[in-house]
Amino acid sequence: MGNLFEYLAWRGDLTLAQSPFNAVDNLILTTLTYIHFRDIIPQEMTPAITIGESCTQFLALPQAEQISRVRCKNDQILAEKLADCARFRDVKICCYAEETDLTTESQFAAMIFLLGEDTAFVSYRGTDNTIVGWKEDFNMSFQETIPAQHTALNYLEEFAEQFSGEIRVGGHSKGGNLAVYAAAKAHTSIRARIVAVYNNDGPGFWRSFLDTEGYGDILLRIQTYIPQSSIFGVFLEHEEPYTVVRSTSIGALQHDPYNWTALGNDFIRCEEVTSGSRILDLTFKSWLERLSNEQREEFVDAIYQLLVENEFHSLKDMQNPRGVYAILKSLAHEDEETLLMLTRTIGQLVRAARRTLRDMQNDNLIF
Repeated sequence: MGNLFEYLAWRGDLTLAQSPFNAVDNLILTTLTYIHFRDIIPQEMTPAITIGESCTQFLALPQAEQISRVRCKNDQILAEKLADCARFRDVKICCYAEETDLTTESQFAAMIFLLGEDTAFVSYRGTDNTIVGWKEDFNMSFQETIPAQHTALNYLEEFAEQFSGEIRVGGHSKGGNLAVYAAAKAHTSIRARIVAVYNNDGPGFWRSFLDTEGYGDILLRIQTYIPQSSIFGVFLEHEEPYTVVRSTSIGALQHDPYNWTALGNDFIRCEEVTSGSRILDLTFKSWLERLSNEQREEFVDAIYQLLVENEFHSLKDMQNPRGVYAILKSLAHEDEETLLMLTRTIGQLVRAARRTLRDMQNDNLIF
C-alpha cells in the first residue's frame, strides 16, 4: 500500500496532460493548502506563481519559520517532493487568502491551482492547529452556518468572475465542508461550470442545507472520501454517497491525509467503515439530538473559555502536560452552575455511547 509520497514517486513523472487529474491529486493539492504560503503566493489572479517556485521559496525560509507555517513535518516533506515533481511543479497558484478572526471565531484560508488554461481547482484549507479554528468546527453543532462558509462562497464567486473555464472545488476536513457549501450556494451560472466537488473527510451539514436546491443540483458531482474509521467525516448530516479509503493508521489519526493509501491513480478502497466509526457516528447523533441548541452552545463555549483563560492558542499547547494540569486546576475555580452543566452534558454523552453499543449489539452490528 502506498501513501501520498509513494504515489508521487510512482506517478510524479506523468504530467496532468499525460494522465488526467484524479482523486489522489485532489488530496495532494488540498493537503498542500495547509502550508501557510503568505507573502509567497500572490493574492491576485495575476501574476501567478508555480507550485515549484512557491515550494522552493517556502523551503528557503529559516527552519524555525517553516515549522511555524506547517501542521506537521510531513507538510515540509510534501513541499520538497512537489518542488521538483513533473506532475505538479509547473502548475500555477494564485489568489492566496488567509484570515483568522477571534471576534467572529472564524479561520479561513484558500488558494487557486490553475490546472490548465481552461481548468482551475479551488482548494480550501481545513482546520489548522489554532484553537479558534477548532472552535468554529464545533460551532457547527449549534449554528446552521459558520463565518468561514460565507467567506468560502464569496471567494469562489469572486474568482469565477475572473475565470471562464471549468472549476473543481475541494478541501480536506473543514475545507471539504467549505467546498460543498460554496459550490451549492454559488450562482447557478457558476454551479454549471463546476465539474467536481471533493470532500475529503469533511463534516456534514444541517438537514436544512441538504434540502436546498443548490445542494441537490451538485449532489451527483460531490466526491466524498472518508477513512475506514472516520470520526470527522461522519459528523452531522450527509446525503451524498461516499468512498471509504484504507488508512495505515488507527482512530483519529486516520483523518491525517498522509495516512491514506493509494495504488496507481486511485485510492485503495474498503467496502465500508468500521463498526467503531459507526458507533461514534450514532453516539454523537444521539447525544446532539438530546441537547437543545442553547445547551450545545453553552457546552462548547465553556470548554473554549477554559482553553482561552489558560492561554491555549494552538493544539501544540495542549500537548504540554503543564497546560492540561492548569485546565484541571482551573475547573476547581469554576462556578457551581458551569461545573454542573459540564458534568451533566458529559454524562449525557456517556449514556449516549452506552445506548449505541447496546442497540448495535442487539442488532449484531458490532464485529
